[in-house]
Amino acid sequence: MKNACEITRTSKKTAVTENNDRKVVNYMKKENINEDFVETKLIEWLEKNGWKISNKSKKKNEGGIDIRGYRHGRTIWIEAKGDRKRYHQAVHDSFTSAIGQILYRMKEDQKYRYYGIAIPASWENVWKRKIKEMEYAWKQLRLRIYLVHKNGKIEMKNYRKMLK
Repeated sequence: MKNACEITRTSKKTAVTENNDRKVVNYMKKENINEDFVETKLIEWLEKNGWKISNKSKKKNEGGIDIRGYRHGRTIWIEAKGDRKRYHQAVHDSFTSAIGQILYRMKEDQKYRYYGIAIPASWENVWKRKIKEMEYAWKQLRLRIYLVHKNGKIEMKNYRKMLK
């Protein structure tokens, strides 16, 4: 039987694999929002809200933070994640990857810096479950989550809202 990443047709509770095996899965709507779309829409939203983005010219596969912005003496660093070919795997792997990338960049002396992660809105419920499993650490990190919808709408949720 194939794993949940290789499902070809889905219904609410049952998935049919390429071998026509039936498997009950945790159904999740795929929106096909890649990382470039997430970054582009979030940058547009941040600029509309007064942030100056300093790394818009960042090249694909260039290291460093995905989005870096400045406003009123404060900085914001955001790591963006998006859909890949193996959809379900992307949702789960991106969680630990994004948190690791943010932790690596956190500096003790930067008290006026906000950190965030931007993801497709369809990932919200999976991420909330993962966040609740690490509630203490999540409260310490105080990350902002930016949910990017397929229509380009952005929702910003602080760390408390992701614990509800």
